[in-house]
Amino acid sequence: TEAFTLYEAGIEEAVGIIAGTDDDANNLSIIMTALDIKPDLFTVARQNLRSNDAIFTAADICLVMQSGMLIGRRIIDLLTNPLLAGFLRQATQQTEEWANVLVSRVVGVVAEAPPETWILTIDSLQTPALCEAVDKGLEVRLGHLMTDPREVTEQLPCVPLYLKRANQDEKLVPDETTALQPGDQLLFCGRRHAETHMRWTTHNYHALYYVCTGQDRPIGTIWRLFSGQSAG
Repeated sequence: TEAFTLYEAGIEEAVGIIAGTDDDANNLSIIMTALDIKPDLFTVARQNLRSNDAIFTAADICLVMQSGMLIGRRIIDLLTNPLLAGFLRQATQQTEEWANVLVSRVVGVVAEAPPETWILTIDSLQTPALCEAVDKGLEVRLGHLMTDPREVTEQLPCVPLYLKRANQDEKLVPDETTALQPGDQLLFCGRRHAETHMRWTTHNYHALYYVCTGQDRPIGTIWRLFSGQSAG
């Protein structure tokens, strides 16, 4: 909480400061002292007591972290997104280099917007077109789901984080060449419209066939006859 300590820590060269003690008064004092030295700092403070909401709001801190709220959000995330637990369990065992690469991929597709996450389960209810395609012998790979159904040369802004097979096999950040099977569960991260287009592809056999083969098949018997294709 003292200026000389902040100087020793290199506050003059810093771009931000995190005050994360278990005492709200100390955290506020650290932030205020730091801003007196360098007003353009990015500030993060830990708030331990909800009764101090007003004073933390008045301090105009860039980011206030409340431990209880963080735990609550984590529980909600795990309940609403069950694959997240599997992803986090394996991700925490990886190297910092691996984490940096993954973060770079995510930032590359979401830019400055906060990423969305969603689960896609390969079954007749959630992905009827995909299941039909597999039944007909068409290989559908993960990369196909990540292809923009409006233009096969474009990729949807998303990153596959985790794959869980029906036999409980797991793959962390699965490769786009991975062939999909009924019962697969996939955790994605990206922009919301990527999920919308992905779900459209897995529900529409014509769109799915297009992203898998690059061929825009005519729909209906008459159009197939005009195009020289058989009705079967």
